[in-house]
Amino acid sequence: MEQDKYTIIGQFDELVESDKSLAQAAMDALRFSYAPYSTFHVAAAIRLADGTVITGVNQENASSPAGLCAEQVALYRKGIEFPEKEITQIAIVARSGDKQDLVPVSPCGNCRQVMVEFLHRQEPNYSILMKWEGKSWIKIHQVDSLLPFSFTAKSR
Repeated sequence: MEQDKYTIIGQFDELVESDKSLAQAAMDALRFSYAPYSTFHVAAAIRLADGTVITGVNQENASSPAGLCAEQVALYRKGIEFPEKEITQIAIVARSGDKQDLVPVSPCGNCRQVMVEFLHRQEPNYSILMKWEGKSWIKIHQVDSLLPFSFTAKSR
């Protein structure tokens, strides 16, 4: 991915206030993650254009792959609760096992496809903020840059 499509931010304290508050909402939601099999806990927080924040966490199931990713839970909640409101940003965080520190995370292919689908429902692009390597964070400026050449309704 080209450098102009993302920004790496040194650490949490260096995030702008709106990014901090969304990342914090995702971190606060982590406690609701249900990941007894992988012990990889993921949470997502979505900010809508009016400032509303929606969270989602991963929900595993013994009958894998019947579980849901945090990003999908949050996006589907948005689709049900606020279908007319536009997404402006998603923040994603994760922790592994019993560790309290956040670990790097990036959406899986299925989540990227769902994110692009929501993009095509609203058209204004939105950004993704994720915990990155070490103490750094990464902000992807446009969600569709995570899945170039994506399959959309126009593909049929």
